[in-house]
Amino acid sequence: MDATLAVNEFKQGLQLLHKQCPGNAVPFLRRAVELDRDNPYYLSFLGLAVAKALGRLAEAEWLCATAVQLKSDDPRLYLNLADVYTEGNRRADACRTLRAGLQNTGPSALLLQALGRLQQRRPPMLPFLRRNHFLNRHLGRLRHEVVQFCDKHWRPY
Repeated sequence: MDATLAVNEFKQGLQLLHKQCPGNAVPFLRRAVELDRDNPYYLSFLGLAVAKALGRLAEAEWLCATAVQLKSDDPRLYLNLADVYTEGNRRADACRTLRAGLQNTGPSALLLQALGRLQQRRPPMLPFLRRNHFLNRHLGRLRHEVVQFCDKHWRPY
């Protein structure tokens, strides 16, 4: 009985969330979580709604991160956590989350599209040359490799 009620509450909350009414979705999603605290989808979408409607980013991050820990092979859960980070203007954390999602779930069009939207092109290395000039292309690739290496191997204290 409780499982069916939780599913119904979740569906109503999800519909409201998709209709861009996160404030109205929060009570439904909260009831779904109260009825089934171990469901990562309920936690994740509640976190997304809380971030968008209430701006309580710490709570939203905790909900979404818990959902990812419970089910680390679903790209949608990583996307929700990245959306929470984006709400809080934490683009680097959002990109890191999407990359972790790609590592844990394999290639996902959903995550790749989101990552592409978040990442911005850097300016050309030699601004007096066209972006597609071979020097800019090769120096840009080198810069990209250095940045990737530093992100992976160097962590400031």
